[in-house]
Amino acid sequence: MKKISFVLIIAICLVSILTNYIFAEDNWSFDFFIDGTEINISSEEEITESFAYGIAHRIVFGDEGQAHINGLYCNMYGHSYVTTTATTITHRYYATAPRCLKEIYSVKTCSVCGHEIRTLESSTRIYCCN
Repeated sequence: MKKISFVLIIAICLVSILTNYIFAEDNWSFDFFIDGTEINISSEEEITESFAYGIAHRIVFGDEGQAHINGLYCNMYGHSYVTTTATTITHRYYATAPRCLKEIYSVKTCSVCGHEIRTLESSTRIYCCN
C-alpha cells in the first residue's frame, strides 16, 4: 500500500511539473538604448531582435511603419499582425523635476508588409535623473 501511494504521489508531482512547463508563457523581450532613450520591446509572440529594433527605431525617430511591396498580399488577404508592448524612458526630457518621461505603447506590426499601428497607452513623468 505504501508503494502504491508513493508512486501515486510521484506521478501527481510529475504531472503538475510538466503541466506548468508546457503552459508557461514565453515572453520575448529586447532592450535598446537609442538617441538617449531606453526602450524595452516585449511580446508574447516570438519576435527577432531585428524586428524589435525596427519598432524601437521607429518609435524614437517618429517614423510610421511603411508598408512594403508585399502590401498587395495584405490588401487581398489581410494583415498578419504581431502585437508588442514598447516601454520607453527618455532621460532629462523636462527641465524641472521629475525630469524623465516614461511612455508605454501598444504596437501592432504586420509581419508580412511592415504596416504598423501604434497606440500610446500611458505617458508619465518619473524621477530617475538629477
